[in-house]
Amino acid sequence: MQRPTGVTILAVVAFVIAGAGVLFPLLIFARNPMMSSAGAYPQFALMTGIGRAVVVAVCLGMAALYLVVGVGLWKVRNWGRILTIVLIGLNILTTLPVLFVPYAEQQLVFVPELIDIVIVIWILVYLFRPRVKQAFGAIGF
Repeated sequence: MQRPTGVTILAVVAFVIAGAGVLFPLLIFARNPMMSSAGAYPQFALMTGIGRAVVVAVCLGMAALYLVVGVGLWKVRNWGRILTIVLIGLNILTTLPVLFVPYAEQQLVFVPELIDIVIVIWILVYLFRPRVKQAFGAIGF
């Protein structure tokens, strides 16, 4: 069966996210003026010293994970679909608590997080559609 258009779009998005995950550490290592003065601000303290190495490692790890997801979706492998479902589940688990923060403390975080939840739930529903599951050769889950 041919790859559904939605799966192609998801694969391309995964590749773009993987590319961004590689470019961001390059910006950190470029030591542009914004990053070199980051230590002066407490909210950017992670971007100095060992924190910079941790951020780079996490970004590269996530980039590799999204590259694997993109390949799995592009080649219409069921493990790519399952890995996408797992990542979406983790996204929902980490985003939902933000929606329950008192309104005065949110500082305009609520709307983007709500949009994120809606989008990932739509993707989750899409990945469980019978035609999409059939394209991946999924019988059960």
